[in-house]
Amino acid sequence: MGAIIASRIVKHLKGIFKDIKKVFCWSDSTIVLHWIKGSASKYKQFVANRVIEIQETTDPISWRHCSGKHNPEDLLTRGLASRDLITFIKWWHGPEWLRDAENLWPKVKEFENELVNSEVISEYKSCVIVSSAIVQEKVLDPGKFSCLRNLLRVTAWVVRFVNALKRKNAEKGPLTSDELTNAEMFWVRITQNDFYSNEITCLKNNKSLPRDSKLLCLNPFLDSNGILRVTGRLGTQVIAPLPDIRVEQSAPFTIIGVDFAGPLFVKDTNAKQYILLITCAVTRSFHLELVGDMTTDTFLLAFRRFISRRGLCSVVISDNARTFKRAELEIKLIWNILNHPDVKNFYSFNGIKWQYIVERAAWWGGFYERMVRTVKTALRKTLGNSCLTVEQLLTVLIEIEGMINSRPITYVGNDTEEPTALTPAHFLLGKRITSLPSVRLRLDSNLSSRFGLVYWILVAQEPESLF
Repeated sequence: MGAIIASRIVKHLKGIFKDIKKVFCWSDSTIVLHWIKGSASKYKQFVANRVIEIQETTDPISWRHCSGKHNPEDLLTRGLASRDLITFIKWWHGPEWLRDAENLWPKVKEFENELVNSEVISEYKSCVIVSSAIVQEKVLDPGKFSCLRNLLRVTAWVVRFVNALKRKNAEKGPLTSDELTNAEMFWVRITQNDFYSNEITCLKNNKSLPRDSKLLCLNPFLDSNGILRVTGRLGTQVIAPLPDIRVEQSAPFTIIGVDFAGPLFVKDTNAKQYILLITCAVTRSFHLELVGDMTTDTFLLAFRRFISRRGLCSVVISDNARTFKRAELEIKLIWNILNHPDVKNFYSFNGIKWQYIVERAAWWGGFYERMVRTVKTALRKTLGNSCLTVEQLLTVLIEIEGMINSRPITYVGNDTEEPTALTPAHFLLGKRITSLPSVRLRLDSNLSSRFGLVYWILVAQEPESLF
């Protein structure tokens, strides 16, 4: 209160004496000096209002500290008699050093101690942030209804009541089918908003859906009722387009995929045999080679046989097996050995380009991986647990190759008048491959032959075939 009175006296004196150039104010309270030289906005309301008034009437820099023993104001609180006060020089003129030059006054000290800081901080404004979340309770709780019919009827009655409050001509009588339909649409929107709120917000604002949205591949949209709908289903979702090399027109086996399958056991050599599968990426034609192992040399021999029968290919797609990587180096070495200009010019236009799929991403080679399963299924149904010779196994593989090349790659209807379905064989031969008719088995004197064994197996399964 002493500081505020002093500031008001200064304001009053400035109004009387216009020629006052400099004003100094003194206080023995270091806490008050901290308040005056600080920001009023951070103090409590009582202190802040008085600090603002002091700072408006005086300059905070003009406030100085005066110790208690030099402060004339303390004389009244120390038991000084009034008769002595009249003759006391300090009361009328202040401390002796005040009459000296300004540079001889006591130096301004910074008063920083725990007591002062605690007193100053005690007047700081207490700021409490209160965050309140308004939870809007549902007027109708679906969990309290035993069936959907009751929920829709109650919802329709509530909507009719709300509409009756807004207009005079309210509907009367039983609920209509439109009211029940609107009630159903209402709950559909509520449910969709609980699970797909981000997608609905994006569609309302004509923005693209987030990349992690599960509905992105289904082309969702909002209908006239605000219902979220999709143009497809998970089974018929929009998929990425095929690579350009798979849809560009080219001759059969120009762009191929290669893979190994096996092993298969043969009877005569009691050794393992493997299958080299070569698939055309464009026409879906199929080629099989029986090989003794999966080494690079064996693969190159089988690859040479394939080129001699099917023609030179331009692109080979495979996984990251060591055999294929080594074969690529061998093929490049062969091209480098053939240094004749004419040969080099030919292979510069017709050389083989090898492409590898991403490691541990077998689905990148799905167009030939799927054929591996087709071959295995055919072998399993044809052979079962049988063990064939190399020549018999080779015959079975070539027949499977012809069967796979005769499979339709277009839609096949039930109408007999429809044209013949397109098959890979049409690209290779211009017609479907026709296999030899089956021969009726008969009992042979040599029961150790395979035909006799197959005959007895058929008899055991179908004894009526004997009659």
